[in-house]
Amino acid sequence: MASKEIAALSVSLELNSTNFTKQLQTVSRAVTSMEKDFKLAQKELETTENKFKTLDKALSSGKNAIEAYSMKIDTLKKRKSEANQVLDKAKTKYDELGKTLDKEKDKLTKLERTVGTSSSAYEKQREIVAKAEKAFEKQSVAVGKAEGQVKRYESQIKTATETQGQLKVQVEKLQGQFDKFKVEKASKSLNDFIAKVKETDTEFAKLGRNLTDI
Repeated sequence: MASKEIAALSVSLELNSTNFTKQLQTVSRAVTSMEKDFKLAQKELETTENKFKTLDKALSSGKNAIEAYSMKIDTLKKRKSEANQVLDKAKTKYDELGKTLDKEKDKLTKLERTVGTSSSAYEKQREIVAKAEKAFEKQSVAVGKAEGQVKRYESQIKTATETQGQLKVQVEKLQGQFDKFKVEKASKSLNDFIAKVKETDTEFAKLGRNLTDI
C-alpha cells in the first residue's frame, strides 16, 4: 500500500501530465526530500534508544524514496520516448532535404553544361541550391539537438536507476536488521510472559501451601 506521501506525489504528477517540466521538478523535489528523510533516520539510528521505532521510520522513508525514484524514472522514460519521436522526425526531414539538395545540385550541373554559368537560368538555380544547402545545414543542427536531448534523458535515467539501486541495497540491509529486531523483541516478550506465568504459578503454589497449613 502506497504511503500518503507517494499517493500525493502520484496525484500531483497526474494533474501535471501535460507539463513535463513541472512533472520533473515535482518528482525531483520529492526524491530529494525523501532521500533527506532517509539519511536523517539512518543517522538517528546511531543515537536513538528506541531502535525499533527508528528502524521502522528509516524503512518507511527509504521505501518512499525508492518509489519516488521509480516515478522519476518512468517520467524520464516517457519524455525520452517523446524525444526519440522528435529525433526520428528530424532525421526523416534531414534525409528528405538531403535528397532535395542533391537533385537541385544535379540541375545546376546540367545547366552549367548546357547554358553556362553566366545565364539567368543558372544564376536562379544557384540561388535555389544555396537555399537548399542552408535548409539542409539548419536541419543538421536540429538533428544534433534532438540527439543531444535523447542522450541527456538517457544519462538522467542511468543516474536515477543507479541511485535507486544503491537505496535498495541500504533498505534491504535495514529490513534485515528490522526483521531480526522484531524476532528478538517477540522472543523477549514471549520469555517475559513465560517468566511471569512461572512467577504466578509459584505465587499460587505458595498460597496453596499456606492454605494447607491453616
